Parts: sequence; C-alpha cells; structure tokens
Amino acid sequence: MEGYLSEGGATGSHAGDQKISASPALEALMQVQEYDLAIDQLLYRRSHLEAISALDACMKRVGKIASERQRVAAERDAAIARQDGLEADIAQASERIRSIEKRMYGGEVSAARELEAMAHEVEHIASRRSELEDAEIQCMEELEPLDQAIAALDKDAAEAEAQATRLEERAHAECDAIDEEVASIAKQRDDAAGGIPGDLLAQYEAIRKHLGGQGAARLLHGVCTGCHLSLPAVEHQRAMHADPGAIITCEQCGRILVR
Repeated sequence: MEGYLSEGGATGSHAGDQKISASPALEALMQVQEYDLAIDQLLYRRSHLEAISALDACMKRVGKIASERQRVAAERDAAIARQDGLEADIAQASERIRSIEKRMYGGEVSAARELEAMAHEVEHIASRRSELEDAEIQCMEELEPLDQAIAALDKDAAEAEAQATRLEERAHAECDAIDEEVASIAKQRDDAAGGIPGDLLAQYEAIRKHLGGQGAARLLHGVCTGCHLSLPAVEHQRAMHADPGAIITCEQCGRILVR
C-alpha cells in the first residue's frame, strides 16, 4: 500500500528511498483494482467449473444415446413393418388355399383336369406360404436383438439423464455461491469507487478494458507491478517527485501507477 520517493535526486539506486503515501483517491483506485481482479477470478472460475464441463459431456452422451436409439428404433420399425406385411401375405395365401380347397372338395368342380390344376395351385401357394413363414421367423429373430438394444439404450439414457440432473443441481449450487461472492465484492468495489473522481475512474476503466483486467498497478522500487518492467531512471524520479495526487502512468504499459 506504499510507494517510494527518492531523496537527493539519486538515480542509480533506490536504497535511499523513503516511504510516502499516495492520495486517498489513488489508494481507493488501487482497492477498486483489487476488487476487480477478485471478481474477474471468480467469474473465470465460474465459467470453468468442473460440474459445468461434466454436464456438457453428459448432455452430449444423452444426445448420442438418443440418436442411437432413434436409429435402432427405425430399424426395428422397419422389421415390424416387414413382419406385418408377411403376416398379411401369409393370411392371404391361407385364405386362397381354403377357397380353392372348398371348391375342390365341395362338389363344385368334377372335371379331373380342373381338379388337378387346382391341386397344383394349392401346392404352389402352400410353397409360397412356407417361404413367407420362413421370412417371418427371420424377422422375429431380427426383432429380438433390436428389442434388447432399445431396452439397454433406454437404461443408459435414464442413467445419463439422472447424472445430468445431479450435475445441473451441483453446477447451479456452485454458480449461486460464486454469484453471491461476486455480489458481495461488487458492493465493496462500488463503495470504494465512490471516493474516486469520475474522470480518474473512467480513465482506469478504459485502461483496464484495453489491458485485459488491470488498469492500475503499484510502483515499487522503480518497477511497475502491472508489466513488471523498470521505469527509466528519469521517469522514476519524475514520478517520485510528483504531487501525491498526480496521475502518473507507466510509459511501458500505460497503467495508472500508484506510488
């Protein structure tokens, strides 16, 4: 919280520096800077919470499971549609056989050649029906693993969604805690900013925005604690002999220097 003023105009060493106090406005500015850095760190932590990244990964997993289930369900629906079509064809073939046999054995047809033709037709339809029944059995065999896959995917989805719910609750709780801390520091920051002239605060805000968060820094032993570079000897002497309320900026980085 203290700066240094060199005695006797010495430029080669700061061993003879004696402590002076910065103006209240500059000390308040330094306090505001500390609050701003604390808030920035909290906001960075908030945006990089493990629970949030884990939730993102979990939601991607939920999406992949849903996509896979949709694919398997479409394959299952196609197999069911084939089975339904086969069942309809089998029923139609069976009905055709019954119709022919009714005519054959009902006394409606007596000619041998016609009866023989009808018998051949029944044989042909029965053979075709047998092929359809084999295809239906194959469809049923295809459906079993698809049903099992959907059941497994539904179980995975339920587990992933439950995990996502837990992670979301955890993320909300951690974010709320950080938000409360940010609000508390922001209030202290506003209180400290109340003692800073508007033009100085505006200058600080502009520099802070340009330099990624730090608009003011201590000048300690001729070194700017913002960029960690030493001021030229002449600049350091000028800063040390300036009025405590004078606005001095680092010629290296442009930050407001608090002595």
